[in-house]
Amino acid sequence: TFEFKAHRALFAAASDFFRERLYRPTALAASGKWEASVKLSPAVTASAFASIRQYVYTGQLTVTMDDAVELVAACAVCGLEELLRAVVGYAVSALSLSNLFPILLAADRFVTHRQTVGEACAQQCNTLLDACEAFFCEHARELVMDEEFLHLPTHLLESLAQRDDLAILELDWFEAINRWVDADRRGRESKQPCCCRPDTSCTT
Repeated sequence: TFEFKAHRALFAAASDFFRERLYRPTALAASGKWEASVKLSPAVTASAFASIRQYVYTGQLTVTMDDAVELVAACAVCGLEELLRAVVGYAVSALSLSNLFPILLAADRFVTHRQTVGEACAQQCNTLLDACEAFFCEHARELVMDEEFLHLPTHLLESLAQRDDLAILELDWFEAINRWVDADRRGRESKQPCCCRPDTSCTT
């Protein structure tokens, strides 16, 4: 857990998420003063919230790929649409073989559970997810050899398998899926057919 002190009016102006919680009727004390705290989702880390506070106070923020994943999660939860749009734009431009999987999983998590974030934020996460899937497909030959590939959830593999731009030979894809199944044979063996590509052509 963590605690930050901040000016209520600034945060209330930043998003509906904060305004609804900071100015709810129960936050008005008998003294006539507003006394409120905001309980955040575990998805919002202390470092991400510190960055959000910096942005709310200054309108500026330096983002790196080291903190982009946490910021995507925090901005989505807190309904900070403008900042989320900027972080997503940066993340898309900076995708690489070394950072794809954590960004892909973060975007997928909020698209899958879009009811936990606003519609506009969910759309931004969907934009990021599509960019990550496109990057994976372009570099599929290398990425299927990454250890993190073995931890992708079934629905993401199904989505990737259905894309026309998946640039990997059919045989190499099946071998990759077999390695994925072997990583958790008891839980995944029955799901293997769901990850087959829809045709028998090879994409090069």
